[in-house]
Amino acid sequence: KAIEFIAKNREIQQPRIQKHGGKWLKEMGDGVLASFSTASDAVYCAGEIQRVCNLDPDLNLRVGIHLGEVLFKDEDVFGAGVNVASRLEAISPIGGILISEAVHSNVVNRRGISSKYVGQKSLKNIEDPVKVYSIEIDKEFADETNNLVFNSNQNSRKQTTFRYMAISIFSLIAIIATFVFFKTNQTEKSNVLFEESIEHSSIAVLPFVNMSSDPEQEYFSDGICEEIINRLAKTPGLKVTARTSAFQFRGGKHDIKMIGAKLGVSTILEGSVRKSGNRVRVTAQLISVQDGFNIWSQTYDRDMTDIFAIQEELSNSITDALRLEIATAARGSLNETSNLVAYNYYLQGRYFWNKRSEEGILKSIEFFEKALNEDPNYAMAYVGMADAYNMMAIWNLIQNKEGFQLARNAALNALELDNQLGPAYAALAYLQMSYDWNWEASRENFLKAQQLSPSYAPAFYWYSELCSTVGDSEEAVLNMEKAIQLDPLSLIINSELAWLYMFDHGEPELAMEQVEKTLEMDPEFVPGHFYFYHIYYHLGKMDRSFKHFKQYHRWFPDSSRLNNRYEQSGWEGVAQAMLEAIESGVGPSLISPVTMAEYYCHLKEYDTSLDFIEQAYLEKDHYLTHVAAWPFFKPLHKEYRFQQVMSNMNLDLSRLGPHL
Repeated sequence: KAIEFIAKNREIQQPRIQKHGGKWLKEMGDGVLASFSTASDAVYCAGEIQRVCNLDPDLNLRVGIHLGEVLFKDEDVFGAGVNVASRLEAISPIGGILISEAVHSNVVNRRGISSKYVGQKSLKNIEDPVKVYSIEIDKEFADETNNLVFNSNQNSRKQTTFRYMAISIFSLIAIIATFVFFKTNQTEKSNVLFEESIEHSSIAVLPFVNMSSDPEQEYFSDGICEEIINRLAKTPGLKVTARTSAFQFRGGKHDIKMIGAKLGVSTILEGSVRKSGNRVRVTAQLISVQDGFNIWSQTYDRDMTDIFAIQEELSNSITDALRLEIATAARGSLNETSNLVAYNYYLQGRYFWNKRSEEGILKSIEFFEKALNEDPNYAMAYVGMADAYNMMAIWNLIQNKEGFQLARNAALNALELDNQLGPAYAALAYLQMSYDWNWEASRENFLKAQQLSPSYAPAFYWYSELCSTVGDSEEAVLNMEKAIQLDPLSLIINSELAWLYMFDHGEPELAMEQVEKTLEMDPEFVPGHFYFYHIYYHLGKMDRSFKHFKQYHRWFPDSSRLNNRYEQSGWEGVAQAMLEAIESGVGPSLISPVTMAEYYCHLKEYDTSLDFIEQAYLEKDHYLTHVAAWPFFKPLHKEYRFQQVMSNMNLDLSRLGPHL
């Protein structure tokens, strides 16, 4: 059967590669490597071959195209150009064509070729990230030109032949050439335009079903899953999906293949927990996404005092099943307490913290404090406290100074107990960015967190915020995309990526696509509307911007009144209505000076707006780190007082919000 497919490949590909002026270099298993004189020849050829293969359900082709330096020697070809093309083929969807930035810049204005930016991707064994685009060839254009290509390429084909004859003589000369890597994949076709390649060693831990008679014991089953995630995340070579995304599939029956595709993983761990008195039963099974078969399953019946041993055994069994070696440092080091009562309180704290609500944050602090009362040396409970107080400060539930200082104390206590805790470094780095404005110390600790906890998505997401704040736009997008790989269904990370596409990369179409993608996941996600309000304001789509503004400010008591103000006076009317509500005592108990500056900017009262900007500086308001990119503050950029505040914060205004 394999020989038949290879023969069919040759029958389809060889004449078409020749027709488009290409050179068939070699076969690599069921793949083909070819070179072309121009990027457009390569793309048109790939499009024609895909159209033919798409007519045959047994021929599922993927194509990767790159323009790069290669070396010919002894009738073979080597170099980074070949490697990049091969890696692009590997992540291409079946029936698709992926090209690098180098190819895209040569074909972007060519007739009949349409492209879509996929993102900046880290490719295996390729040092620098590559900007990747998907390509489609217009069918009518392809039909129109199909019979003309052969004649038009006669000269280029002769030139290509001469070049390779020369290279056969001067075999060590490196040249620039376009390479296409075709590969047939005999699997079911995908309708997805682009999917991340699913890494072989990758896993998502779904929330274990709480089988206890008490539904309030859900915190315990969730906590076990979270501890397993933390243990597995310490395993070199294993990609572990973050809790936020994996727990989207709580309850109900979900198709394993669908979950694997959404999360980009090859294996799924699911199970159940039954807690009764001092006994606990944990059942777990590891499932292959590809065929739905169980790789491994186990049931543990133990006393509650053995819960830590169960987690370690379970983690070790999974890594053994995946033929990986769990890091020695990860064995028996993550719980950091032998006190079962403290551990129970910690699990309840994390359970409420993950609810991401004001009530949930306050309850989480209560349980973290109880855990520390039971075990004052419980480092992870201190990390929980740091995360909670950071969040309280960011959400204006507590004064900036008080909240961030409490977070600092907790993070430093955690690191004093265990200086290898990545999440503790991330919590410390976050307040150093948001409150201290110590960019270098924050960067150092974020990178330390990434090194120690490479599967901890916040370490990449928060570091992306830092990079955006200091004007390192490329690094900001790269780290946010890495965070999405780890936590693909996180609403806040997806929302912030839309912001970066707009204000750091100047890609409005990508930004709007990302907005729609996030809203599809949860149209009621309030923080997301904050970003979308700014994006549409910047694009001049004021009605849509106002819609998101209202969704973000749900505390406003009378939406019809706000609608009337907007219809009558635009943003000036909206700002006036908001100020009136605040003056009457309606709304949040703490209002950021930056928010007040925003309203006065809408009113075009720029001096008053600057007064509040300076007040925010004196109070070290965390929102001040982002104001240079907020579109309605653009009129302030030319003002000396605004420039002085940015300078005092050691921020280069010329690098901030580059696409504002």
